[in-house]
Amino acid sequence: MTGRIETSVLVAAGACAVTLALFTWTVADAFTITPVRMANHQAPVAAAIRDPNQSADTVPMQVAVDADPFRMDRHRPPRRFLLPGTRVASRAVAASPTLALAGTAVYPGGGGVALVRVAGRAGTQMVRVGETLEGLTLRSVEPAQAVFAGANGTTVVLQVPKAGGS
Repeated sequence: MTGRIETSVLVAAGACAVTLALFTWTVADAFTITPVRMANHQAPVAAAIRDPNQSADTVPMQVAVDADPFRMDRHRPPRRFLLPGTRVASRAVAASPTLALAGTAVYPGGGGVALVRVAGRAGTQMVRVGETLEGLTLRSVEPAQAVFAGANGTTVVLQVPKAGGS
């Protein structure tokens, strides 16, 4: 106890100094604004594929980064993305001049009922999934929407009108 500092105290002080220096550098770096380079949107796929230094795993990631899905000039694609091999059932969707959907009730386990107004009749009629009304069979019920199928294969989708007529 002659004024000598123990080794453990010196090690702890050194660790604190390193931690403080690292913390100071991190805070300074967090407040530094780095300029962003503008991506070339002309041919990101071709540039990523031509680069022989990139591994096969990084090419799709680089294509996505170069394409910048959040850029301001990007627009919605004309059709929904489908995985390769996904089949889309083509069906004719028709409107029904005689039926109007007043409301729906969807059951938690699936199925439901639709409240339908028939032109020329007073009141509404309750139709359960699988039942037929005016030659159309109720196939599915969703919130504010009912899908009917006709005998000729056409599909009629009825929707509850929005409040205010819009």
